[in-house]
Order: sequence, then structure tokens, then C-alpha cells
Amino acid sequence: SRAWHHLPVGISILTNDGLNSPLFPKVARIRSLLENCPDEPGPLFETLQNVLADSWQPSQFAPFAGSHISEEIQRSLHAICVRTPQYGTRSASIIALSPEGPPVYLHADGTPGRVPFEDISHAVRKLEQARRV
Repeated sequence: SRAWHHLPVGISILTNDGLNSPLFPKVARIRSLLENCPDEPGPLFETLQNVLADSWQPSQFAPFAGSHISEEIQRSLHAICVRTPQYGTRSASIIALSPEGPPVYLHADGTPGRVPFEDISHAVRKLEQARRV
């Protein structure tokens, strides 16, 4: 289903549980990895790509309610980049919006860290131009 959110200034993290979910350890992990994130676009986007490829798994987490999935698999599902034999992160996107410049859209059409991010900002710019007409 479709949901509209007014995003706060800064970083928003979308998990399977929702936007900036406090129930997912990966939200806190992402925030900690970005704590000293560079401001310059090149290093910033490189850092974001590395964060999206991060496969750290928490030692503690809230089990999924009513799940028959083993604790080991549940732990792996709490990674930023999920890699299990049965299930995993299929793609990743980085979208940067700024009033000072054009939008940036980087996309990895596959598992981050294994598939490179491509700059597809032109697609966002085309949508933005069409909206202005």
C-alpha cells in the first residue's frame, strides 16, 4: 500500500517495519556508521554505499512475533545488507535531494558490495522536468 511521509531534515532509514523503525537494530547501526560521515558528495556517496553493503549482525534483537524462523536466520535478517542462502538484499538506492543542486539517485541492481552502484540521476531529473510542465 502507498503511504506518504514528510521526511525530517537529515537521514531517513526505510526498513521492512517502516520508516526509522526503533524495532530494527539496523537503524541504530546505520546511524552509528554515519555519525562522522563526510559532507563532500564524493566521499559521502562512497560512505553510503559501504554502509548499504554492511552485513554486521546484532548480538541482541527482538524476535519476530509468531515467527517460525530460527534465531540464526532472524539475526541475519537484521543486517543492513542481508545475505542468506534463501533470502537477501536484492538492490539498494541512495537518493539525495538538495535545494542547492539537482537530485542524485544512485542504484545497485543487486546485492550492494557485490554489484556496483550506478548513477541514474537522469531518470529523476526527467520526472522532475515532466512534473513542471
